[in-house]
Amino acid sequence: MMLMAPARLETTRYPSIWNRTVSRLSADTEAPTQLGDAAVALQMGIDESLAPGHRSCGGALDPLPMDSDRTRQLTDGRGGGILELCRFKMPRTKQLSLRLPTWGGKRRGAGRKPKSERPGVPHVPRPLLSKHHPVHVTWRMLPHVWNLRSRRSFRELSAAFAEVCNRSGFRLIHFSVQGNHLHLIVEAADAVRLSRGLQGLAVRIARRLNLMGRAGKVFADRFHQHVLRSPAEVARAVAYVLGNFFVHALRRGEPVPATGTDEYSSARQRETGPPLVAPAQSWLLRAGWHRRALRTYSLLA
Repeated sequence: MMLMAPARLETTRYPSIWNRTVSRLSADTEAPTQLGDAAVALQMGIDESLAPGHRSCGGALDPLPMDSDRTRQLTDGRGGGILELCRFKMPRTKQLSLRLPTWGGKRRGAGRKPKSERPGVPHVPRPLLSKHHPVHVTWRMLPHVWNLRSRRSFRELSAAFAEVCNRSGFRLIHFSVQGNHLHLIVEAADAVRLSRGLQGLAVRIARRLNLMGRAGKVFADRFHQHVLRSPAEVARAVAYVLGNFFVHALRRGEPVPATGTDEYSSARQRETGPPLVAPAQSWLLRAGWHRRALRTYSLLA
């Protein structure tokens, strides 16, 4: 890098850009001043082809009137000795290494640790939901919670279902109560109404079950949801939910009656008390799934 000499050297603005002071030229050094302008310019390193104020080279001097003293172009501002231009190179900058944080990111052992041996519901954003598509919800309880398939527990669950079955933008259409989990088929205007409706249901269930002589957390994890987008999906979901007790009984090797309904589900008609479910409003739950059920699930149709 080469410094450019200013037209006039001001002491207040440029106090230390020159590195040393040279005494006034002696008689021997003043001889070149009597040479022609071209010889003086060549000796002092001035490039005459450059514009005034932008000349640079060994002396890096600005042009002065022809009759001026060339030896007084660079002074220290106090009438002292002539200053000599210091030419030097700036050190080349180097990129410094930046140590980034080592926590977070993809690595072995990262992420939320499982709470139990059974895998939980992934903590991912919920999908968008349309009011035309019902949702199959599964909710699991903690091991120390009461058996839900008891008359005492089901009485508390029924009261919670009756309070939230038909709220603004949320409707409970079908349910099935098992020993440690719930199966629900619900309708919601959007994903927000779905979450708010299920949160209200969870609060009511937890409070009522804790009134039976326990305290603490009731639900083991977030609710699992499956959006039903076709008549075939709705038919399979309704058949699975309403017949879920018989499915678990067959897995355990227990005898299953050929006819009948589960008394701890919405398939059982109740003559007294407030309604536990709301009438369906989406086409898939009102009529769509029946067309599929007539061919595949004749028992439920």
